[in-house]
Amino acid sequence: MQLRLTYRVSMLSSICACRKRSYFSVLFIFFLNNYSLAVIYPIFTGLILDPSHGMLPTLYSVQARLPLLGLAMGAFPLFMILGAFCLPKLARKFSNYSTLIVTIIGIIIGFCITALGVYLKLYVVLVLGRVVAGFCAGNISICQNIFTSLFIKSESRSRNFATLGGIAGISFIIAILVGGVFSDKSVCRAFSEPIPFFITSVLYLATLIFFSLCYKENYKRREHEQHKRSSHLISPLLKRKTNVLNYLIFFFLILGWFPTIQFFATDFIERFHGNKLGITKVLSTAGILWFVGMSLVSKRIIKCFCDTSTLKIFIFLISTCLILSAVFNQLGVFLVAFLGCVLFASIAWSICLHMISTEADTDLQGRVLGINQFIITLSMMIGPILVGFIGRFEVRDIYIINSCSTIISFFILSFKRRKQIF
Repeated sequence: MQLRLTYRVSMLSSICACRKRSYFSVLFIFFLNNYSLAVIYPIFTGLILDPSHGMLPTLYSVQARLPLLGLAMGAFPLFMILGAFCLPKLARKFSNYSTLIVTIIGIIIGFCITALGVYLKLYVVLVLGRVVAGFCAGNISICQNIFTSLFIKSESRSRNFATLGGIAGISFIIAILVGGVFSDKSVCRAFSEPIPFFITSVLYLATLIFFSLCYKENYKRREHEQHKRSSHLISPLLKRKTNVLNYLIFFFLILGWFPTIQFFATDFIERFHGNKLGITKVLSTAGILWFVGMSLVSKRIIKCFCDTSTLKIFIFLISTCLILSAVFNQLGVFLVAFLGCVLFASIAWSICLHMISTEADTDLQGRVLGINQFIITLSMMIGPILVGFIGRFEVRDIYIINSCSTIISFFILSFKRRKQIF
């Protein structure tokens, strides 16, 4: 009897260890996919807007270059959405392991093409590399299904989702540092714009090796069921009016926030004559504030003051900071408003995700993370392209446009019951 009990305990321990290894191997992929979205921010703005780089013909004005910058930024998230729809079908047909291996190799190829386009100063090749990498990075939907299958209990899943938010924040900070420092020749003469993309390829190669050694598909049937149920769970999730309103609030909040980060470097260079090192410092500070707001401050606010009125206050503060960023031309005031917007957005983001999760049915929690990621990626795709064309008039008008989006989010939130606690 004791021998049988010892055997069962050892089996459970080995299963837990296997699950942890699988979790961390997939977590690295999730980390790098979020990293890949942000690594371009310190690089693409100067590369495309500055005629001296030779990426575009010198005759192109700033107003003509902005839509092309928006297209280059939006290509990755656009094809990431397409990949997120297509790749789970391949995972269901072949396996999560095989699909993730192939897509990681595809991302490596995509970043090498991007680096080649930057080196040769060929805009079309650069965008092609972002398209290839973005489509393959759609494997993030497979990662989310794996996370859901590895954590069955709602408590474990909630902690896991919170961890993923913190991981995304850390990946943003590291991506900005890598993209800003290793592309800046003033830091070291050997550095140049293609280097961050080669570094990203090496990081993905290391992740490929780690994943191939550590991931064990012991939960194949559960993951298969998760993939199979995915398409059937979206409809009931959106049938309730509350869920639809929650996702609209989240969408317009993110649509007003992400272009602020994506086009910060453009405004910083045009209005304040900033350089790449300055962009890196400000965006790194923004990443730290985002991590602190999402991981520390928001937890206390959610625990003590989590209702619709609290979310309204933070959305109002975001909108106010965006307007201040557009109005004031003093660098100090602009930076305070911009960084304040970052902090308030991280808290509003967390409250909004908590609202979506708690108001969705228990049996639909697995799909909540997937739809959240879809909305985030969709806004990251729409934002640069839309703002790139509208912002042709004046770059700082971007903040007014973004403020309008957050105001829409505020008014949709007003349709919900007053003082609703979630």
